[in-house]
Amino acid sequence: MFVASFAARTVPTTGSGAVRADRLREARQIGTLSKFARKCRHCPMAQMNISLPDKLKAWADARVEEGRYSSTSDYVRDLMRRDQEAAEARARLQAAIDAGRASPPSERGLKDILAARRG
Repeated sequence: MFVASFAARTVPTTGSGAVRADRLREARQIGTLSKFARKCRHCPMAQMNISLPDKLKAWADARVEEGRYSSTSDYVRDLMRRDQEAAEARARLQAAIDAGRASPPSERGLKDILAARRG
């Protein structure tokens, strides 16, 4: 499982219990994926098989070769997480638009609104 191997690779300790600096640098470079791995350390994992055209498989393999991901599964999980976050952001935006449309018109003009915003 990726999460367990990620934790083992990025937070190994020496005999004194200190975290090795090279592994910490690696964790920082991985960035958002490391945050995702920490959040899902105890998440149950399901398996899914997908079919990809050769070009997409080559693209995913290239992302792994760049070193940001340890496997194509990691890459796909990151894409899905980002897609989920984008969908949630769109839903929040749509809720704000709907709330704005449902509110009564403002009596202030654009100049008044901008002036209040500036200070």
